[in-house]
Amino acid sequence: MIKIEESPKWASPSRKHAHAEKLRSQPFRALNDFIPALPIDSLGPVVVEEFTWVSITRVTFELYLRRPDGSLVVNDNLQDDYSACGVRMQLMLPAAC
Repeated sequence: MIKIEESPKWASPSRKHAHAEKLRSQPFRALNDFIPALPIDSLGPVVVEEFTWVSITRVTFELYLRRPDGSLVVNDNLQDDYSACGVRMQLMLPAAC
């Protein structure tokens, strides 16, 4: 399971938003032109035409494996040989859950 937290939480710009109108009036952009290059240790923000499209502050990863008896226990408080958890916060090294 992966949980992604944003700050601020993304919302679609309104049709009357000045920067959204400016983007609509321009030719379509190629994907590489739309997404700016970010430093390798950064999760954003991605700002295009003064509008913040994404700003990820934290990503949490949880992994659960089936036990030898075939059962699958999903419990974020349990840490054993059949589960793992990690957190990636912006501009920080990975941390334990």
